[in-house]
Amino acid sequence: MLARLLLCFIVAAAVHAKGGSACSDGTCSESDLIGGIITPWTGGKLTLGQQVYTSKDGLKTTLLLNKIASSAGLMDKLEEQCQQSASDARTEAISQTALGITTQMIEGGLLQLALVHREEWTHLALDAPLDEEADEDVEKNDKAANSHFEKAINAYEVLLQVYSQLWKVMTPGACEGLPAFSLYDREALSSGQSSIYVQMADLYHSRYNHIHTEETAGDCVVAYRHLLQGEEWCDKSLSLLGVDLEGTGEEEDVVGGRMLDHSAIVEEVTQAMALIQVRLGALLIDMYVAGYCLDADGNLLLEPLVFDETDPYENLLLDHIRPDQQRILDRTLGKLTRGSQLYNALATENSAGVDYRLNIADSGHYKGLAHSHLFQWSEAVEELEKSMAIYEQLLDEYLASGWIPESLEVTNGMIQTTQGLWESYLNLQGKTAEAEKIFQRHLVLRRYVEEQVPFEESLADNEGRGDAYHQQPIDDGGEDYQESLQAYQKLLEEYMQSISDYGPDGSVYELGFDAYEGIAAESYVQSDKVYEGTMRSSIGSLHLAQQNLFEAKGELELAVALLRQGLYDGRATFDAYGEDDELIQYSVKLELANALLNLAYAELGLRLWASSLESFEQAMELYESELSGDETPMGHSGGSDRGKDSSWGERLTSFFKSGAGDKSSNDRGDGEGGQNNDDSTQGIDLSNFQMMENATENDDYRDEL
Repeated sequence: MLARLLLCFIVAAAVHAKGGSACSDGTCSESDLIGGIITPWTGGKLTLGQQVYTSKDGLKTTLLLNKIASSAGLMDKLEEQCQQSASDARTEAISQTALGITTQMIEGGLLQLALVHREEWTHLALDAPLDEEADEDVEKNDKAANSHFEKAINAYEVLLQVYSQLWKVMTPGACEGLPAFSLYDREALSSGQSSIYVQMADLYHSRYNHIHTEETAGDCVVAYRHLLQGEEWCDKSLSLLGVDLEGTGEEEDVVGGRMLDHSAIVEEVTQAMALIQVRLGALLIDMYVAGYCLDADGNLLLEPLVFDETDPYENLLLDHIRPDQQRILDRTLGKLTRGSQLYNALATENSAGVDYRLNIADSGHYKGLAHSHLFQWSEAVEELEKSMAIYEQLLDEYLASGWIPESLEVTNGMIQTTQGLWESYLNLQGKTAEAEKIFQRHLVLRRYVEEQVPFEESLADNEGRGDAYHQQPIDDGGEDYQESLQAYQKLLEEYMQSISDYGPDGSVYELGFDAYEGIAAESYVQSDKVYEGTMRSSIGSLHLAQQNLFEAKGELELAVALLRQGLYDGRATFDAYGEDDELIQYSVKLELANALLNLAYAELGLRLWASSLESFEQAMELYESELSGDETPMGHSGGSDRGKDSSWGERLTSFFKSGAGDKSSNDRGDGEGGQNNDDSTQGIDLSNFQMMENATENDDYRDEL
């Protein structure tokens, strides 16, 4: 875009030069200039904005700083030229100064410097493997990563100030005698500022998803504000072009005698607006999962997803949301819907042959997630199925062409989409077969990304991996989970002690028991297999919620064995508490299905692919045989509240829903999406795979500048 700006700038200046006086009052005052922010090397140091550099910052950084320092006086020079009397020579001098600012200070200097720091931060904070035992190395690495993050943001902020000064100079009437700049000049500056805000938002969003400290807790809000500013500048670009995205656009006459492709520029800016909408939607999903909502005036609030502090069990029954949560999800869907509509319109009117299918699939994926958070399962399935169809088509094409990086990007999108899709199926009636099919597809995709196993090979457990990738535990309700886990463990311990110590005749017996290898010996007293099975199922589910995968697998395997034994012994039901705390008879088969489903998730996290599929299939078979026509595996019964007559294991199972996370979502307009190799904690998520990029990261904005 800046290349387009420069051409328009120079031509307009040469064609329309005329006499005049100095700058308008206040427009070019010294207080508005950038010269005081960039200082040349002094005593081996250079100050750029709020950051001080030294000659020890590396050769590449030093070369960029030298280029920036050599152009530091150009803004002051532009101010001086603005105050000179109008003449052809003055007009030409201003155009050359503007050329130097854009090529040296912006394109060749500050943008490249921001990119260097961003890449270094990504490597140090996200990619570099560290020995967790070496605390000093970790602290040193974190300090270096934080330094690069701050320097990248600082470079972007200086860029915005340079843009701001250029914007003022190009405002009609700012400098008398200076030719009027075309709308394309001003639009390019507007789009440039929009892109900088988006890149800053990307960086904050990525840090928010990956690094969980007090310092980064508010990064999502900063990212949100930057995206709104990017949206505002993008709207200004469209306004300058005479385009109303809700209606029709009106083309302007070309200014300065240059023949510019107006429709191509409109498509470029519309593409940027579509991207911003999808990124806003993805960010809002992550913020919702973290507990953000909107008050009646549309202001952000942080309210954890807790409904009843006196009942931690009911806190998991998220089938109803508060009005403030409804508002943020409605805004999320509004942004995503607009982005999707823009991408579909671009694809329909596509004159440049750009492939927008991946953009459309991504926007549909996020819309499906938003619908799932609103418990609109049918709508979620509709969006996610459409996205999957596009992803499958693209994956086949990329694999056939040998495009491995592109196929990995699409596969990562499919991994998250399949997870949302099987969750949605399990909340609908009669969809267990569909859930089973999409779960199997998820396993194949996950294995392809994590272990590079070809799609056509049969699923097999990876028994050799003892270092399963653990994500962060669930934040919301984590303490409640730990307290509940300890309470269940205490109850189980008391139960095991009671059947071990005293038999029916008052004698004392020993019970040999290995919690993670199975029952090694039998008690001489009759124990309640179903009761113990439900206890272990609950304990395993709570371990699973905290990403303690090995512990979860051990307890759930015991639960499955005990519940099956109970069924074999003729137990069909057991005592449980219903919605109103009334005593009811709950199905042992359903409890077994719940335990098997959670076991499938634990095995998935441990890369036991074949075992995970087998557990999932067995769970689906039990749900199909046991549920009535108006019930769903996740505890719904017709239109009634979730959790009615449900067990604790079932409630846990229904809680695993992810945020937008780090699914790749580049601006694919030019087909040159950057690879940042980021991975993300995705709220409540069991996906132990490393995503390639942040949901809103996009390096293509560098190309547009």
